[in-house]
Amino acid sequence: MFTLRRYSPYRSAGPTEIKADNILIGCKNDHPESTVERVRLGDLEDAVHIPPGSSMVGKQAGNWMWRSPEAHAGGPTNKPSDIFSFALVCIYAMHKGVVFAVGDDELEKGVDRLAIVIERQISYFADEDGLRSFLKHLGDNAWVRVFEVIRDGFNANFPRGPFPLEWS
Repeated sequence: MFTLRRYSPYRSAGPTEIKADNILIGCKNDHPESTVERVRLGDLEDAVHIPPGSSMVGKQAGNWMWRSPEAHAGGPTNKPSDIFSFALVCIYAMHKGVVFAVGDDELEKGVDRLAIVIERQISYFADEDGLRSFLKHLGDNAWVRVFEVIRDGFNANFPRGPFPLEWS
């Protein structure tokens, strides 16, 4: 078994969520190729069971580069939140890049990395209807205003755009 962590330039001291560090891959090494035999989630020491129809509220669960928008806002998070994080892992596995990683060279003085991550989430993955539904899903959460400010910052000079793909 190995994890995708070995290939990641972004390593966390305490991974507790769905991200490359926590995907365990069992493979048969028939050089020069390997065959994936099974894939499992690992590092489940902080796992929580959320019953169907329920959500976790009030916790910024997960690493900031891998968490869903609703997890940034402290909930409500549930199975679709995990699917979002898993999709980021899939993109990482295919493109060997962390979609929301913010390099020091990209960070202007006084700007929080998390603001750029949320800006990218909205830019890359949220259409108008989806964002409107998402804000409704958050209800009276204080983070709604944060998402609105970021949404309103997009314009003709600073348009939304898909994340950059680099095929190997």
